[in-house]
Amino acid sequence: MYLFFNIGIVLLVEPEDIRDLTDYTLKESWEVSNCFSLLPSTFPEEEVTKDENDDWSVLCQVTAHSILAYYENYIHKTPCRTSIRTGHKFIEEILSGSGIRCYQAFQLTKPVFLDLCYELTHKYDLQPTRGMSTYEEVGIFLMTCAHGVDNWLLQEIFNHSGEIISRHFHRVLKAIGKFANDIIAPHPEYNEGKGYHKPQHQRYMPFFKDCIGAIDGTHVKSRLPQGKAIPYIGRKGYATQNVLAVVDFNMCFTFVWAGWEGAAHDNRILGEAIRNPDLNFSIPKGQKYYLVDVGYTHMTGYMGPYKGENIRYHLDDFRRARTDNYANRKT
Repeated sequence: MYLFFNIGIVLLVEPEDIRDLTDYTLKESWEVSNCFSLLPSTFPEEEVTKDENDDWSVLCQVTAHSILAYYENYIHKTPCRTSIRTGHKFIEEILSGSGIRCYQAFQLTKPVFLDLCYELTHKYDLQPTRGMSTYEEVGIFLMTCAHGVDNWLLQEIFNHSGEIISRHFHRVLKAIGKFANDIIAPHPEYNEGKGYHKPQHQRYMPFFKDCIGAIDGTHVKSRLPQGKAIPYIGRKGYATQNVLAVVDFNMCFTFVWAGWEGAAHDNRILGEAIRNPDLNFSIPKGQKYYLVDVGYTHMTGYMGPYKGENIRYHLDDFRRARTDNYANRKT
């Protein structure tokens, strides 16, 4: 560090006076005031005033701090990620260990995790890099989505910098977007009663024989820039996205539309999905229909629940009913 400060002092003097500083060595207990001793020898024919000393003091402080900061940040940096367990070893431990650990880490069973990595690699152009395998990339993405893990914690787990974590997360996100476009879709002949969407269990027959799925909205917690969160704060009390989702009787998603403000009404979102042909929303034809939530309009092709007095609808209603019945039996 002292060497670099010597260089800084040399750069502040006249070129012909550099030789006068070659024998100057900073002491172990150095202070800014020590550089004042350079002034007479540096400028022997000029009288040094108090104002000049003050200017030199400020200039020396700025120069010293700048050089030391540059040295510590770019030349002699202290390594940050020094753990012997790298992200590659972490993934190896997960995949070679118990299936329970894989499910707890990624919310996927081990075979499903491996199949997902295979699909993304061979069909959606997610290739490993020199410093990270596909398994590690997908693991970072799944831990972020499944557990809401922050970037700084992923740096500790996978032993990579924040920039690398973010870059590989977006690589997987791009591949997952292509993957979703292919799998989140109904059977091409869903209106003809073909495909997995139709009721498979006899308990649904004949009541739901023409039903092709169920529609509902779900709120997903979101983070937005300051000043832009107000439209996204709805009945939950915090910023959310209102996501429209359609599932079939096989519990597979056939349509998802994310991005709406949390304050937007479910019925408005469904209406926009029906009217916008670019979204490829599967509109029921003939006698086919969707089951919809109480927040949607009951109309042709969309059957809402019966609305009446003392009708239990939400889970809280069923819980209260059980509590009320228990209290009545006690009395």
